[in-house]
Amino acid sequence: KNRLYNMKRGSRLFVLLSLVALSACSNYAESKGEDSPQTETEISESTHDEQYGKTINISKSSYAYSEEGVYELRSLHPNSVNIVYTDFEKAQTLVLCGQPNCTHDSASCVSYIPIENGNLEPTIMCNNESLIIVKEGAGPTESPYVAVADLNGSERHTISTYKSNQFLRGDFLANSRYLYFIIQEVDENGVVSTSLETVDLQQESREELLELPNKDKMYALMGAYDSSLFLLEMSTSNPGGERTIYEIDPDNPSLNNVLLRYNAENEYILIENPYLYIMREKGNTVTRIELRKFDDNEKTNTEKQETITYPFDKNAYKALLEPSSDGNAFIYEYYQDGAFRKTYLDIEAGETHEITLISEYSQEPMPILATHKNCFFVLYNRIETPLETSERNSSGVTFENQYALIPINSYIHGEQDFKFVSDDV
Repeated sequence: KNRLYNMKRGSRLFVLLSLVALSACSNYAESKGEDSPQTETEISESTHDEQYGKTINISKSSYAYSEEGVYELRSLHPNSVNIVYTDFEKAQTLVLCGQPNCTHDSASCVSYIPIENGNLEPTIMCNNESLIIVKEGAGPTESPYVAVADLNGSERHTISTYKSNQFLRGDFLANSRYLYFIIQEVDENGVVSTSLETVDLQQESREELLELPNKDKMYALMGAYDSSLFLLEMSTSNPGGERTIYEIDPDNPSLNNVLLRYNAENEYILIENPYLYIMREKGNTVTRIELRKFDDNEKTNTEKQETITYPFDKNAYKALLEPSSDGNAFIYEYYQDGAFRKTYLDIEAGETHEITLISEYSQEPMPILATHKNCFFVLYNRIETPLETSERNSSGVTFENQYALIPINSYIHGEQDFKFVSDDV
């Protein structure tokens, strides 16, 4: 079956799409001011995005993002979770339920998901067409599954179930029709098999795309662009050593097309549409490459490449890179005492700005959950409330999150220009 139409096969343009860059922060924000080297190929017009929408990473966090708001699972009653929705434009959080006088504590509520004793909490995701709910592993009474629902929570039903010895692993990639992920199965002798799987969200069917070599190997989906998925392969015995990124055509899947090989001891690589980022901690640099045509020999694109110098703190035991929705990046430096420092890199301007806005509950730099127009959607504070009983988890608490919208420039420069979200759950 032809899953992707009129694609230019062999194109080496590749873009990792991460969190859905959501459209905008209302008038409030607007007023704030290999095995062989790859050859260069022309990039053709494609109908893939028109046919199915962009294939995106929908599992970057515990939040599910649509163009209009954010979905999350929240513990409101013992042994269950409810789907909660934050509307960006209204700046309001509500239980995803339209029934008058509903208590949200039974299956009659579209937001209610029971969690039997010992079973794992599912993961909620969104592809802008529907909600996707995934139970990644088995519990005492429930096997892994994939379910879908309308964006208002209605019509929720399971479309694919799995055996109790199977485990669904992210990252999860999806467009309006297909969901992609890694699946592992452990047989009675403890032997693990790994494969790349897809679920057709419209036909409600599943298919194994590619069996993956399992000896001393582990895999993760990195992202997608047009007709290609990008699969990261690393060694289980030396995960910090050499890594390989494969480009995979879902209509003709194989591990024949190597996009890039690199050593994780020297380079930290991320991809975010339309850039590839290379962090070299020892060299005190971060490089951003615009991915038009990519040459594995040079590991650069000479058309558009920018490097910023950043003096990594030698007292930090670990540094991580996170792309920003504006094409720049954040650096996180972690310390043995549990603290970390977050710095914004304005790569084009060659400037750095340490993030000074601190979350009240963690006393650490305020986390960004999504982007809406020219605002960041942030977690400002979190209040923990004990549940009366909770057999589902050991913490026995429910969380009340205080969210806010803040113009991107205000966040970067430490200006407390928040528009708080009303939590009416």
